[in-house]
Amino acid sequence: MNQREKIRAEYSDILSLADITRILKISKRKASWMLQNGYIESKNSGKKTRQYKIKKEALFEYMDKVERNDPSVQIPLGLFNTNTEKEKTNYVPIAAGFGHTLA
Repeated sequence: MNQREKIRAEYSDILSLADITRILKISKRKASWMLQNGYIESKNSGKKTRQYKIKKEALFEYMDKVERNDPSVQIPLGLFNTNTEKEKTNYVPIAAGFGHTLA
């Protein structure tokens, strides 16, 4: 069973922020930033809890873009770490399902 089949079987059609963090193996902060900045299409309810609703297909579209190395999914390098020596002008895509950036 590949990753997408596993996601289809284990998760509902509407995903939460917590689901995205588990599936992509990224932090809550990074997932929130990606949703707020439109990297993954979502609906914002404006509530404090369960704020985002993400369609499973929107996640798959994002994963497709990562696999194609689409520049639209590149996140500034060093944006989510405390190492101030790195320049924040370099961009690398988030590796879907691997929890790290591609170098």
